[in-house]
Amino acid sequence: LPVATQTCCPDGSKAEISCMFHGEYISFDVNKERCSNLVCPEATNSISDCGACCAQVRFSEAVPKRSHFQWTDGSCSFKLKVRLDGMAAIVHEPSSSVSTVVYVSNTVRNMNYFNLHWPRDPFVGDELFPTIDNNCGNETCIEQDDWTCLCDITITDEVGFSAEPADADTILSTLTVGAFEPELFGSDYATGVTHSSDSSITIYHKVVGVYALDTIFKLSDEFGETIYLKNIVSNIDIGNTTKDYFVPP
Repeated sequence: LPVATQTCCPDGSKAEISCMFHGEYISFDVNKERCSNLVCPEATNSISDCGACCAQVRFSEAVPKRSHFQWTDGSCSFKLKVRLDGMAAIVHEPSSSVSTVVYVSNTVRNMNYFNLHWPRDPFVGDELFPTIDNNCGNETCIEQDDWTCLCDITITDEVGFSAEPADADTILSTLTVGAFEPELFGSDYATGVTHSSDSSITIYHKVVGVYALDTIFKLSDEFGETIYLKNIVSNIDIGNTTKDYFVPP
């Protein structure tokens, strides 16, 4: 979830934070509510008024655990950084160049890499991903100073099913994004509806009968475990509009 520490700018530029809540992470909407909509502008790059907790809320490159994201009204884009071994990291690129907390930067000090299941060459079986050996995906990505490739990404979310799916196998082969139990959302979801031909499947809608991105399916996986899947198919395109490299699964 996109969360950060509470930060307000009541005079328009001087960032303030309450020491009482300096360790709490909240959403942007909650930050707006607590700040009475006086959210800091995107160019804000430091906390001016934080009293005794200043040392705990400011950015410290040498000690990452002391670094915290703060909310501003600026935008932020996502990029993907890919190592020689195919491991990847998410890069947050703010709309303005300020002293922000960037856990993954364009240097060798990257920390949060994860594994991706890249497509494979159908003939030799090698994984296909941007690397300096293939000119960062035929120049769809940009080579960095630590032998990695920095790539633009586009995330597209689509409704998985616009009507009742045929069976559990169809659901399992289409949907891959998990969901929380609908009961945790209180009255946001209507009472679950049993699938017309498979009583082991329960379908939860926010609007009765409407298949949307937030529709949730309750069913059993191939191991017999109860799982919840969100009615969303999320695709990630790597590259840009003029040089599209490939779309990983």
